[in-house]
Amino acid sequence: MFRGENEPADIRPYINFCKAISIMLIAGWHYWGLLTSCGNMKLLQKNALTELLMRYPASGILSGLKTFSLMALSLGMEMPHLFIIASGFGLYLSYLRKNEGWAVFYKKRFLRILPLYWIVVIILYANRLYTPLDGPKVLIYHLLLLQNFTKYALSFSAVWFVGYIAEMYALFPLFVKAFQNTKLKILLVIISLSGTFLIKKAMGMAGYEPLGKLPTLYLSSFVFGMFLAEGMHYGKTFFKRLFSPGCAPFYYVAAFLLLYLINNHAFFGTPLFINIFFMLFFLALYWIFKLAGSISPATQKIWNIVAYGSYFLFLIHQNLNIAVLKFLLRQGIAQYRFIDFSTMITIAASPRNVLLEFGIFGVTLLFSLMVQYGYDRAIGNLSKPSRA
Repeated sequence: MFRGENEPADIRPYINFCKAISIMLIAGWHYWGLLTSCGNMKLLQKNALTELLMRYPASGILSGLKTFSLMALSLGMEMPHLFIIASGFGLYLSYLRKNEGWAVFYKKRFLRILPLYWIVVIILYANRLYTPLDGPKVLIYHLLLLQNFTKYALSFSAVWFVGYIAEMYALFPLFVKAFQNTKLKILLVIISLSGTFLIKKAMGMAGYEPLGKLPTLYLSSFVFGMFLAEGMHYGKTFFKRLFSPGCAPFYYVAAFLLLYLINNHAFFGTPLFINIFFMLFFLALYWIFKLAGSISPATQKIWNIVAYGSYFLFLIHQNLNIAVLKFLLRQGIAQYRFIDFSTMITIAASPRNVLLEFGIFGVTLLFSLMVQYGYDRAIGNLSKPSRA
C-alpha cells in the first residue's frame, strides 16, 4: 500500500478527489438553494436528518437514491471543512518536501490565488453583483482580504472563502513553528478545537457579536491536514494505522454515531463536533474513493480535472449561476417560484430546472478549466527568467 515506507500510492489523487467533491457539493448546495423556497438544507444541525427523511422518505430504490443524494447535497454548506483538510495536507507536505524559503512560498501562492481573485471581485463590483451595503467598503475590504472580519463577508457570495484561505496562509509560518515543538503543537490543537467557542463566549460576555467568519472556524480541519502530511512525510506509525483497512469500520460507525448525536442534541451541532465529523468523514471517504477507483480507474482522471479547475469554479459558480438563471427566466426557459431581478430569485424545483442546473455547472466547469489553464500558462511565461 505504501510507496517506499511512507506514502499510500493513491493519497495525492485522493486529495484531488476531496477538492473535486467539495466544490461539486458546495455548488450543488448553492444551486439547490435556488430550487426550493425552504432554503438550503443543512444536514449537520439538530433535527435536520429527521426532517429530510420525513420530506423525502426512502420507500424504494429510486426514492432511496433521491434521499441519499439530498443527504450528500445537504453536506454542501460544511464542505469547506473537507477542502481545508486537503489544503492543510497539501500545503504542509509541499513545505516539508521543498522547504524553499518563505519568500518563494508566498510568491507562488500570491501568483496562484490573488490576481484571479481580484479580477473576479472587481468584475462583481462593477456589475453590482453584491448585496448593496456601503458599496465602496465592500470592494475595499475584499481587495484587502479583510471581508471575514466585517459584516460584508458574504457580500460577494462564495468568495469569502479566499479571505479565509489567505488567513491560513498568513498564519502558516506560526503553525509550522508550532509543529516543531511538542508543547506548542498541543497548544495549537487546543486552540483549533476550542478557539471558536472561547472567542464567541468572550465577545458575548463583553457585549459584542462576532462579525463575518472567525479565523478559528476551520482551523482544526487545517491542523488535521497538517498532521496527516507530517505523518506521511516522516512515515509515522499513526499515519499508517489511520489508512489501514482495519480502521475503516470505526470511521463509518463513529461518523454515523456523531451524525445521530448532532441530529438529536443541539450540543453536538457546535463547530467542535462538526470539525470532528469531517475528520472522520475524510478518513472514511478514502475507502469509497479506493472502491470507485478499483471499479473504474478512469474516475481518477475526472477528479483530477475537476480539482484543477476547482479554485476558479469556486470563485464564479454562485454569481454566474444566478446571472444565467436570470437570463433564462427572462427568456421563459427556466420556471420560477419567486423572482426579483434586483435582489434574489427562487426557481421551481422542477425536472427541467434541475437539468438546467446540471448544464450550467458543466459549462461553468469547462469555462473554469479554460481560464485556469490560460492563466497558468500566462504566469508560467511571466515567471520564467529573461533570456536577454
